[in-house]
Amino acid sequence: MLASDGNHVHIFSLGGTIDKDYPRLTAGYAFEYGHEPAASRILKTHPNLGISFDVTSVCRKDSLDMSDLDRNLLLDAVCKILAQRPQGSHHARIV
Repeated sequence: MLASDGNHVHIFSLGGTIDKDYPRLTAGYAFEYGHEPAASRILKTHPNLGISFDVTSVCRKDSLDMSDLDRNLLLDAVCKILAQRPQGSHHARIV
């Protein structure tokens, strides 16, 4: 079931804990980022939520490694979504 535009959620992935994959070969003592943001993988397994979504990867960093440049990239991405709202719309669903 596809959701109406009012139920569309924009998700920005930055990396961090939820996006890390812990390889079994290293017994979980190292990590790497998967090919797809975790939010996409998780939400695709729940098609009956009644929402549509897009996931944009802004960076692939742990929060401790984020820089002002990374935060500005996120801000720019959020502003772009807000600028694309239909005329008269005062909200957007952003995670």
